[in-house]
Amino acid sequence: MKERLAASVWTAAATLLAPIAWGTSYVTITELLPDGRPLLVAALRVVPSGLVLLIAGVLAARWRPRGAEWWRTGMLAVFNFGIFFPLLAAAVYRLPGGVAAAVGGLQPLFVVAVSRLVTGRRPRVLDLAVGCVAALGVGLVVIRPGADLDPVGLLAAVGANVSFAVGVVLTKRFPAPSNRLAAAGWQLLMGGVILVPLTVIVEGAPPSLTGRNVAGFAYLSLVGTALAFALWFNGIRRLPAAAPPLLGLAAPVTGALLGWAILGQSLSPLQLTGFAVTLAAIAYGASLRASAPGAAPPPERLRPVLERRPPGEPALPPAARTACRHHAREQQQASAANDEHADSLAALLKNRAECRQCLIEPDARQRRDARETAGGQRRSWARSRCRREAGSPRPFTGSV
Repeated sequence: MKERLAASVWTAAATLLAPIAWGTSYVTITELLPDGRPLLVAALRVVPSGLVLLIAGVLAARWRPRGAEWWRTGMLAVFNFGIFFPLLAAAVYRLPGGVAAAVGGLQPLFVVAVSRLVTGRRPRVLDLAVGCVAALGVGLVVIRPGADLDPVGLLAAVGANVSFAVGVVLTKRFPAPSNRLAAAGWQLLMGGVILVPLTVIVEGAPPSLTGRNVAGFAYLSLVGTALAFALWFNGIRRLPAAAPPLLGLAAPVTGALLGWAILGQSLSPLQLTGFAVTLAAIAYGASLRASAPGAAPPPERLRPVLERRPPGEPALPPAARTACRHHAREQQQASAANDEHADSLAALLKNRAECRQCLIEPDARQRRDARETAGGQRRSWARSRCRREAGSPRPFTGSV
């Protein structure tokens, strides 16, 4: 128990580093990168980081998407990078950093809403309450009186955060790849396939880059994207669905702190109150722990998979259920690990069919062999009787 708690704390702490790195992007984009080129910023952020993660993943273990993994990876690439990064860069350019970060404070509520639409699960009242309080806290931290609200920038910020919320829900829902670094690299490269042509069509050729621009792109790509998303995807897989969005609130808090430390912005008592509220929401998200892989599933799932048979299908005898008990254990573990893993369910149903084929068909063959043996014995007895009655030594050739 203590080991699982320590592992969960370390996972939450590592995941928290990702939004902290993202919080530095507000200062990096506005101070070091070219003005008015949101698509260029997104493209040069995605492609180099994708190559780095893909090379690192290949060095660890060769992996690439296969079969259905291609469309899953492509869908995640679209929502996590292809839509999110251009809209986020546009929002940062068109809105004050505080307003753009305040929209990011709505991320927990967006994730709850998208999860309701995608999975059909009703959100807990506590999660909704914490999400509302967290959004209020972020708003107190980053929104200043007289902030200019550009409608296009506001829509871009909302669209970016909704896209990112869809990516969080789908990443949690889809089966985990065996090589997460390579999977993240493939997602980034697929996002680059979308962004690079779009950048050339909309913004034209890139301008000449200065040393400050190169340094900003290098930091944003390697630290703010490659390292950050590797930690983030690992946290999404291991933590409960409500935890990552709350940990993501560290991004606007980090942006406000950097604005105070680097840009000389002041912090009012109201902002300090918002800091306390937001940090409390982050602490609540870090305290959430996912159920262990071997945890007991819900009562309905405790029944062996062999008991849940289609209507009209005969039940297996007790001996067969005992022989197939290992498949029931597989079903329980798969249900506890991921309630929505359709591939596991299909594999378990296939295992059940194989069990029936292995356990029922041999019985049928044994009964058929027994009938054939009994019939052969009766025919042999009839031949012997006919020979005795006829008193002839020649074999009997008639029918019985």
